[in-house]
Amino acid sequence: MGVLGVFRDSVTLVNRTNRVLNVRYDGEDIAIAPGENPGFPRVAVPYAKKQNPLRGSKHPIDPRIYICLVGIKADVTKSERQKDDISPIADDVLVRADQELEVIDRDGKYHGEPQRKVQLLKKSGYTAYEAQVELPGDFDVNRNIE
Repeated sequence: MGVLGVFRDSVTLVNRTNRVLNVRYDGEDIAIAPGENPGFPRVAVPYAKKQNPLRGSKHPIDPRIYICLVGIKADVTKSERQKDDISPIADDVLVRADQELEVIDRDGKYHGEPQRKVQLLKKSGYTAYEAQVELPGDFDVNRNIE
């Protein structure tokens, strides 16, 4: 873990998937292996949680509510109670999440508040020709896709 090894407080971070996740803290990338990761710096935990949400699970109104791919395992020697969900996430849920276009739950799958659908618009920017030619006033780039 390089520079992050100087932090005194550490926790056991649980990767709830079967994939290697990544977190960037203080300019350093940390790989989070599947399962338990003991000795993870406590100061980097909020960054790991915010950078690893389940796509399509963020509440459409309150962005603080989402399903996280990592969690902290409670220390039984200190009689802590389990606060984070550390149960494994099923592969079919991860595959479905990979197909989502955004993090917000617009279908209402997780929070029961369906929102309007996202329409994928033109993927590329204007070409040099389109940028120099004056377009008619009723021209809509999303309607006139070739």
